[in-house]
Amino acid sequence: EGGTVGPGGEADANKIANLLQAYQNIEAAKASERETLREVQEQLEGAATERGLSDKLQFELRDDGLHVTIVTDQVLFASGSAAIQTGGEDVLELVAGALGDLDNPIYIGGHTDNVPINTAQFPSNWELSSARSATVLRFLADHGLAGAELVATGYADTKPVASNDTESGRAKNRRVEIVIRSRVVDALLDANGLTDEPTQ
Repeated sequence: EGGTVGPGGEADANKIANLLQAYQNIEAAKASERETLREVQEQLEGAATERGLSDKLQFELRDDGLHVTIVTDQVLFASGSAAIQTGGEDVLELVAGALGDLDNPIYIGGHTDNVPINTAQFPSNWELSSARSATVLRFLADHGLAGAELVATGYADTKPVASNDTESGRAKNRRVEIVIRSRVVDALLDANGLTDEPTQ
């Protein structure tokens, strides 16, 4: 008869209601976390402007988290080096201070241009980019992020953001990117048996 729902129908309705509630909970968690990361971005932007470093840092809030890009030239590293310069320490201290209260996973990617390097310490750009990302990781760990989940990766010249045909383009490609990952996105991927490396 019209208006009656059998046992199977009730079960299906309950499943749909539960799925809808779960979806709403996930969306609320994503929105809350996004707002937290937006506040971190604003804090970093303000601190960078105060210290005259706003041209050294770029920020982008994406679905997978907050991406912080630091140009390496005359900021973090000298050419062909993985030792942090004094000015670079100021930049990284600013970043570490803003991230100190977060428990999000943090991925650090080192990038180079396509100009080959071949030294005793760095036989190729793979070693150079990996050493630079590891150096940044160690600095952040030593400045308050020791308890965070930190991952360092070297990408060499495989993920350019500009053309390597010009000096200005190569300068943009020489960078370190710090991604403060979304815990919600990571949890969803883990729950579905998936893995996702942040887009650097």
